[in-house]
Amino acid sequence: MSFGHMRRKNWKKICEIEDPHFRTALALLDMNSEFALGVINSRLFGDYFEPEMVRDEKNGYPVPLSILFTLARADAIIRDGGDAGDTDKLICYDHLWEKADIHLPLIWFARTADSDWGDGEIPLLPKEIKKQVEIKYGEEIWQRTEEVSPGTVFTWEKKEVVLLEDHRGCGYMVFVPGDCIAVDK
Repeated sequence: MSFGHMRRKNWKKICEIEDPHFRTALALLDMNSEFALGVINSRLFGDYFEPEMVRDEKNGYPVPLSILFTLARADAIIRDGGDAGDTDKLICYDHLWEKADIHLPLIWFARTADSDWGDGEIPLLPKEIKKQVEIKYGEEIWQRTEEVSPGTVFTWEKKEVVLLEDHRGCGYMVFVPGDCIAVDK
């Protein structure tokens, strides 16, 4: 039975959730499950969902990845005084899409246990995603200076997630649920 056609996720409200685990759980909720119907109809969680007719191109979801790169280029030019700079860094520069009223529930992972973020502040990259990175880029990617390309789609816990940023220097990778982003590079 399909339930997802009745309501859609309200990304703006989901992004306001401070607890990263709860935010991730709602962001990745399978809208076609019977469990989702219970969550959607709950008085506690109802605000995190909206009628499907509200969510369409008018509200801009899914967001084309090219829009985020356009915003990154414009932001880099302003920030760096005319130089396009790091346009592959979609996260580390002030969540620039929020200025354009785009709300994306971020899922953060430490790249490796010995990275700056590997001290437990954020969860370690799941083995399922790590294996996909190694298949695509080679097992030695963790030792190279190469970063995984933004817009790469991975499967995690049977859900599609899109990489927004792999910041090797800071040691984190940031993803969003696949239904937030249209990978159109």
